[in-house]
Amino acid sequence: MKYILAGTVLTIFLFALMPGQVTPAFIVNHDKAAHAAVFFMLAMMLHRSFAVMPVLQRVLILGLLGLSIEILQYLFAHRGFSYEDIAYDLLGMALYTMASMQRKLAVKVFGKQSKRADKRI
Repeated sequence: MKYILAGTVLTIFLFALMPGQVTPAFIVNHDKAAHAAVFFMLAMMLHRSFAVMPVLQRVLILGLLGLSIEILQYLFAHRGFSYEDIAYDLLGMALYTMASMQRKLAVKVFGKQSKRADKRI
């Protein structure tokens, strides 16, 4: 999974630094949704690759990744720095974090109940 994560990050940098005219229309037309979806996916991949890493550290790493992409886009022609993009990056990370926490809670709660139900049979 770590190699897939590294390849995904490189691909994201490639798309992020392409001139606007070359970027696929689907991504341009749905830019904010793409930011949230990509960082949701990156948060999931980072979590699966480094499961013992604390949540705050994963969020910090991905936040710095998003910030570095925006800074590099500021340096390229036909691109620009956007606080909105960073906000949607953080939204994607937050959505994954909430979903994974809910999953952990559900496994704790319902996992114990299902074991008790097996004993009754």
